[in-house]
Amino acid sequence: MRNTPSLGRRYGVPTAAGVWATVLLLVCANALPGAPQIQITSVPPYGQPGSITGIVTGVSDFQNYVVAPYLYLEGGGWYDKPCDAHPTVTVNADGTFSANVSTAPNDPMATLYYAALVPVGTVVPVGGSNNLPSIPAAMATTSFERYPGTFTFAGYSWAAKGTYGPAGPGYNYYSAAGSDIRVDNAGMHLTVNNHDGRYWATEAILPQHLGYGTYTVKTKYNVNALDPNLTFGAYTWDPFGNDARIPAWPNREIDFEDSRWGNAADVNNTQAVVQPWTINEPHRFAIPDGDVTVTRFFTWQPGSIQFTTLLGDHSPSDYSQQDVLDQWTFTENAQAGKLVPVPGAEMIHLNLWLNGSSQAPSNGQPAEVLVTDFSYARLPGPATLVWAGAADGTWAVSPAANWSEGSTPREFRDGDLVILGDAAGAQPIVVTGTVRPGSVVVNSSAGITLSGSGSIAGSCGLTKTGPGTLTIAIGNAYTGDTRIVAGTIVVAAGHALGSSAVMLGDATSPSDTALLISGALEMDRPISVVDDRSPSSARILGGTNTGGAAIFSGDITVGKDLTLTAAPGGVVEFTGGLDDSAGHRITKIGQGTVVLDGAALYGPGAALDVEGGTLDLNVDAGTGGAYLSITVAQGAVHFGADQHLDTLDIGPGGAVVFTGAHVVVLNHLVMNGVDLGAAILAPEPATLALFALGGWAAVVRPRRRRGTRL
Repeated sequence: MRNTPSLGRRYGVPTAAGVWATVLLLVCANALPGAPQIQITSVPPYGQPGSITGIVTGVSDFQNYVVAPYLYLEGGGWYDKPCDAHPTVTVNADGTFSANVSTAPNDPMATLYYAALVPVGTVVPVGGSNNLPSIPAAMATTSFERYPGTFTFAGYSWAAKGTYGPAGPGYNYYSAAGSDIRVDNAGMHLTVNNHDGRYWATEAILPQHLGYGTYTVKTKYNVNALDPNLTFGAYTWDPFGNDARIPAWPNREIDFEDSRWGNAADVNNTQAVVQPWTINEPHRFAIPDGDVTVTRFFTWQPGSIQFTTLLGDHSPSDYSQQDVLDQWTFTENAQAGKLVPVPGAEMIHLNLWLNGSSQAPSNGQPAEVLVTDFSYARLPGPATLVWAGAADGTWAVSPAANWSEGSTPREFRDGDLVILGDAAGAQPIVVTGTVRPGSVVVNSSAGITLSGSGSIAGSCGLTKTGPGTLTIAIGNAYTGDTRIVAGTIVVAAGHALGSSAVMLGDATSPSDTALLISGALEMDRPISVVDDRSPSSARILGGTNTGGAAIFSGDITVGKDLTLTAAPGGVVEFTGGLDDSAGHRITKIGQGTVVLDGAALYGPGAALDVEGGTLDLNVDAGTGGAYLSITVAQGAVHFGADQHLDTLDIGPGGAVVFTGAHVVVLNHLVMNGVDLGAAILAPEPATLALFALGGWAAVVRPRRRRGTRL
């Protein structure tokens, strides 16, 4: 069974005997993090009068805002609440609100609630149509879906439609009673039955927004014998009705319909149509007489919809031409006003109902249609998916609809282009098995963690945008580059960044970026520190470990000023090559220890500032020339190798420690702001600490040709 999108919950509700005894609730709020937000927190039980309640956040001056509530009745449309004369309610001082949504007899049967936060004085439109009124002044919106009963059919969770009064399509009372709409081993039974003084139609709704793809419905009944006053429909319908491209019918309706529409003499008994039918003439044809299985499917894609009807039980990918009863393609022609809907909040409906003004079948007999199967398949090729986590929170090649494509819930498929955003929330995204996306973009302002036993593989890369932190706690094998355009990546597992290069920063997007290692791990990827031409953006490499050594073993090319950091008690070791031939400033911060062990190349103007903790310099920084200047403002520098430097500047809070009998050759020795000129530091014994003190004294022995030997 596929879970429904958004935040799905099921509640038991009091119902009449035999009615499906659960109600499906879906919540969806639309607002940016930190912006005004509104949420419906409770609704009355289905079939009972009452009020909706909710809360507004992200604003402090609640008295300047009101809430415009609406409800939707299946087959009836949208209505403003509490009433036309008072279409808004106030927001309380604590941000809560309440609205009476039972001011008309049919209101307790609403399946959708909607609320918009608007400034005081906003003129909000009244309801009364199939389309949700547009409120341009809305600061934030929210919706809440619920249905009178749910049941499982063909692996999906469906809702049964029920009404107190007449509703569309047609002029029907719809029953959700289990005696009128039921599922057994044969399939879903839709009926039109006569009881309680009238005929009752039935309808099943799949509360998922599936979007582009192939929809398949199989039936087993005698289409040719269907009473002319009855219609069986399999169609999509969007209750929000906001497809602005098709204002005459913005509800994204695509139909298979079996019916003679009251004309018993019509030789055709079925049709395919893309609404509005007044512009797009229905494609009518005949299904032969007999109690036979019919397979129908339509493939909805940008610019066209292909309808196919087959005799027998088949799949869209496995049938012969002799099985084809009809094929028809609706192709968009904008000049003629013939438009293909674009996906939105459409849902698939299956129903059996009395058409036109009919109050009863012409033969006066009850009727039944058996639907034996339903299936949906995405279009081939990659999709752009945004993480939702609604199904089970795992990222895998599986039927779990943890992603969305627009408003359509989707399962991940290898090759898809995936985006992890703030909707991921605080819960880790658990990767199970090997996934091979076409690309990975992490665009977040909050923290996201990838965990689990799986890995990201294939030729994709990974791009981090947004100011938040991405923690990668899985080993990966992807071969594309890792680009940190904004924010932070924390490496919390070996091989977390795949097998290619890392770009720290982006030339066209000025932002702070950081790459940190958590724990005693090695990160062996080459790193390019990219210049974005902004003097205020930072580039940071380092570790969050408080014990053991975090190791950067890949070569590092410095194209912008760089900060190296180590947490207290931690060691961050750079064993790969360091190329700063362009001459940038590298700053050591943090109370831990940074160790530079790899071969280094510094160019004119290169600077290394120590502002905290310890820096171990275990290679000669002057192998390419004495260009590097080291300033020790706070903390200590440990020389573990001979050095050739331009300047060594030791401030009042700094110290230089020689670990071994190493010689440091300087163009300038600066202590406490005093430039002592050229010097050679050759400590004996092998370990010596050199400090700059306010009243320091030292033995200075003149050199024969230049400088000072200390």
